[in-house]
Parts: sequence; structure tokens; C-alpha cells
Amino acid sequence: MTNPRPYRAKPTDPTHAGEDGFVYGWYVEIGANKHYIISLDAKRQDTKTYETWDSLFALDEDYVTSVHPHTVGQDTGGEDKNHKKVYYNDEIKDDEGHVAIVKWCKKALGVCLEWDDGEITYPNRNYDYVDFVVIGTIHDKEQE
Repeated sequence: MTNPRPYRAKPTDPTHAGEDGFVYGWYVEIGANKHYIISLDAKRQDTKTYETWDSLFALDEDYVTSVHPHTVGQDTGGEDKNHKKVYYNDEIKDDEGHVAIVKWCKKALGVCLEWDDGEITYPNRNYDYVDFVVIGTIHDKEQE
């Protein structure tokens, strides 16, 4: 079964990025060095059913974008207080000005927040996303 939450990543060719520098859709890794985002609007060029990753190549090439794997982040299913989707590797700020990075935590099998003071909290247990605002991603600093 496919995970129903989409992904985003920075494309290897920046001209394929949206205004925020990302592409959005389904993440596919083929082998060790091929990483793609398939647009949520992708349509097959034919009507055949495929049972392998070969189906990726049956998509219109305008919908398949090569991406940098270290920038891939999945939608957490939450939104901030401005109704902006929250992705893994987002930086968020609470109402008191504290900053955290949204991460996947194996220990909790879910979302955790790594705060600027080193504390780790679990928003699904202790917080509601309406207390936060997304201020960027960890990848924004890579461009500075």
C-alpha cells in the first residue's frame, strides 16, 4: 500500500522548482542514485497496468522530476496555525519565539520536534500544530 501523504524535494534542475524551490508529489527511489518526485497531476501516456517501477517511465516526462535525495521530506499530515502544511525538515516557531526542526523519531514512531535548546518533544502527544508557524526548512540554510 502506498503512503497517502505526499513528499517534496529540491529538484536537481532548479528551473523545475516552484516559487518555494521545491517540487511536490510522490517520491520514488530507483537503485542507489536515481531519486524522483512524480507530480500529483501525473498521467500515464497509455492505459496499461504495470507491476514494477517500469511504470515510472510510462509517465509523461513533464511530471517526473529528478531530485536531491537529502532534501526529501514527507507531509506530516499537520498544518501550522496559518493552515500551511508541515513537512519533515521544516523549521517551526512557537508563540514564545522558540524554534524547532520537525523530524521523524524512530523511538516514537512518529513526528518529534527538536528544539533549539536540545529538548525533544512529541507534538502528537503534547502539542497542537496550531501553536506553531512554519518559518522555513533546514534546506534554506544550505542556499545561504
